[in-house]
Amino acid sequence: MIARRLGGGLLIASRFLSINVLSMICGMMVWAVVPLIFGWSAHTVASGSMSPKVKVGDILVSGPVKESELKPGMVAVFNDPSEPGRVLSHRIQAVEDGHLITKGDANPTQDTAEVPIENLIGVAKLNVPKLGYPGVWFGQQRYDLVVLTLAGLIAMCLLAMSPPRRPGELQLTLKPGPIPVRRRTPRKSSSSDASIPDQRVPASSEPAASAPAEHQVA
Repeated sequence: MIARRLGGGLLIASRFLSINVLSMICGMMVWAVVPLIFGWSAHTVASGSMSPKVKVGDILVSGPVKESELKPGMVAVFNDPSEPGRVLSHRIQAVEDGHLITKGDANPTQDTAEVPIENLIGVAKLNVPKLGYPGVWFGQQRYDLVVLTLAGLIAMCLLAMSPPRRPGELQLTLKPGPIPVRRRTPRKSSSSDASIPDQRVPASSEPAASAPAEHQVA
């Protein structure tokens, strides 16, 4: 009985945890996707140059900004002028003559290449933590982690969608079997006892004969 109750409790706890984790992931996805409708951009952080504020696996959502509104301290998302095709997110140190001087928070020195304003994609508006890890693993060709993540999400979805069971239903499922029935033996009627004649021999009123005397031998 204790094992059955423990199994039912674990099932309920797993279902509750799955619902909460999936709800959190869905909420984070909404935060990352909805801004794209308004023309913003989302990029996955693949290096730790902006740690500890921005970490590997975070998703930076950036929005457009006018050149006149750019200020030191903002986190700029831009196309790397020294390596075409790569996108960087570094903090603005200064704005000079249509160029940005940038630096990663974890880097000891400023970036050597100045960033032209036309390379600017936007300024970071929102940071969604950890949601971009599958993309980072895929880029690193760590497909085993991607598969494990997908399998875990599928398992949580199945647990969350499974209907809750009552303890009685869980017990019948774990150990099905016939239900014992106690049969009562019918009691004999008193009339049968009355139909049996009394076979007792009545005691005689005559005195019993005395036993013969014992013969002694000298």
